[in-house]
Amino acid sequence: MAQRVHLADCSDSMSDAHNANHASMSSGFVHYDGPDYQPDPVGAPPRCPVILVGGPVAPASTAEAVQFLIDCKAFLNEHFGYADQVSGDHIYAHKVVDAARIITAVMSSWSTMEAAMLEAARLLVNDLGTQYEHHRLNSGGVWHSSVDAVNTLAGPITFSALEWTAKAGAERTNLLKALFSDHVVNTPGAHSAADSDNVISAANVTYTVGSGVDWGQWITLLTELRTKLIAHVGAGVHAIVDNVNVVTLPVPAPPLGTYDLPNEILTKFNLHVADIAIHAMTDVASQTSITSVSSLSDLLGASIELYGKIRGHVVKAPVSRPVRRVV
Repeated sequence: MAQRVHLADCSDSMSDAHNANHASMSSGFVHYDGPDYQPDPVGAPPRCPVILVGGPVAPASTAEAVQFLIDCKAFLNEHFGYADQVSGDHIYAHKVVDAARIITAVMSSWSTMEAAMLEAARLLVNDLGTQYEHHRLNSGGVWHSSVDAVNTLAGPITFSALEWTAKAGAERTNLLKALFSDHVVNTPGAHSAADSDNVISAANVTYTVGSGVDWGQWITLLTELRTKLIAHVGAGVHAIVDNVNVVTLPVPAPPLGTYDLPNEILTKFNLHVADIAIHAMTDVASQTSITSVSSLSDLLGASIELYGKIRGHVVKAPVSRPVRRVV
């Protein structure tokens, strides 16, 4: 693994001699050298932390996964650029620079993405609550032979932007699930028969202090609530079809382009590790089983796998460290 040393601390002749010795030990590995060690800080105790992508543990939340992917882009682009200064000297990681796999896609911070989704969730939850209450109360028509006076959405029906938080949203969505699932099977009176097909089966949304809301769960539950509320108001269990109280707002989704970066990383990393023109030998064992993502759950799963695969790939190198001179 390469040791970065300051120019003032290592002459050309010293680094050449050291690296020549290293090169003689570099056969039989995927790389000629591994991830860099930083120079020791001036005046600080000796320490050489390995520069590896990600923290000490794999990402465990969507927020951590997004930050990992942003860091991963910078790390891999640096890794792809490490190559022999002189062809065949076996000092740097690769035979040649892997310029074809430089990653260019960008990704917004998680805070930016979550803010947009949180507002979209507020609007949808407000719509769900409003249409549910109007339907339950026969607003706009006589849908039920008798009003469902049990499954009432207590308190304010909608949230303002100032009142809205992820925690409030998770709690309101879970309440809507419970009330709606009880309402659709409410017989006799409200319905001529139980509308069992539209009982909600998705799990409740979890919210934990520190980690926040589970967006995968929330989007899944909101999607089912929206779909089944629309289906229920039009179901034949009513005196007449309710075509008035219909949800129109969309389910929140990550901003356009959210998956561009993880998909480019997956594609280019998998091509990189298998390329014998770049490496001393192929490393197909480091290819990921996940090759594309299209949801936040996929994104987290891919990030966890990339965390292990990338860290495993870059250390397939001799223990001997060449010297990299830096300013």
